[in-house]
Amino acid sequence: MEATRGMKNLSPKRLLDLQILRTFDIPAGRSRPKILVEIIWRKPAEGWFKLNVDGCELGNPGHSRGVGIEIAKEKGVERLWIECDLIAVIEAIKG
Repeated sequence: MEATRGMKNLSPKRLLDLQILRTFDIPAGRSRPKILVEIIWRKPAEGWFKLNVDGCELGNPGHSRGVGIEIAKEKGVERLWIECDLIAVIEAIKG
């Protein structure tokens, strides 16, 4: 079989995975190594409140969007420091 050329030393599962990838013309190159990034939480300055937002809502959008900001408004928070990794929120804030 053409898809098995050069794959004699692979395990059956790996061989099947590669055959499936080739069937759909998906490159089977090696993935790049992951880069570790140190993340440090910083305490907000005196008189500020901090809202940390994680952008992991992908696939689970719901009514939680903007809840932290709404709570801050209800509590009368005037100085709010927002940290976010969700590009849609970042772009909305930038205008």
